[in-house]
Amino acid sequence: MLRSAILSRSVLRPWMLAASAAGLLFVVVGCQDASTSSVSDAEAPPDTTPPAVGGEGEVDGAGEAIPADVNGKVEHVVVGEGESEHVEMDFQQAIHTEGKLVVVDFWATWCGPCRMLAPELEKVVKDNPEKIMLVKVNVDTEEDLAAHFKIESIPDVRFVRDGKLIGGFIGFIDADGIKAELPPL
Repeated sequence: MLRSAILSRSVLRPWMLAASAAGLLFVVVGCQDASTSSVSDAEAPPDTTPPAVGGEGEVDGAGEAIPADVNGKVEHVVVGEGESEHVEMDFQQAIHTEGKLVVVDFWATWCGPCRMLAPELEKVVKDNPEKIMLVKVNVDTEEDLAAHFKIESIPDVRFVRDGKLIGGFIGFIDADGIKAELPPL
């Protein structure tokens, strides 16, 4: 019974999936409704509300310049009319792109919420391509970058302007929620 309750998408939240994939253990206590003998998808719709997210200035190091020795390879996501193109580039080059807010998405291939967030981020960039640049940092291959930014759970999105960290959020948020988190463009 506990196995099926833990595996049920109606019990798990997206942020729990990310944390469990990262090796964190959840102990589920009292996951059944007192009036029922089992938990089913029909009885408990999934909650897509993200955990608390930070806005501008609520991430470690906000307002500070990112040191020049913090570097690695990132994927610049070029959003166009058709499919997005991913172009490898240098992290320092990306965060110093003049005149643009750089959205840095820390993610991993095995992270379900990260894969859900990617098209939402691309929608936001598509609405403002002249003002926003999206780059992705794979935490499995760019461990030093993830360590510098103290990435403890993913997806973790940071906002950078002119080489300075200015905000961000953690977890899955849809495109409208992302727009609400963005600092002024």
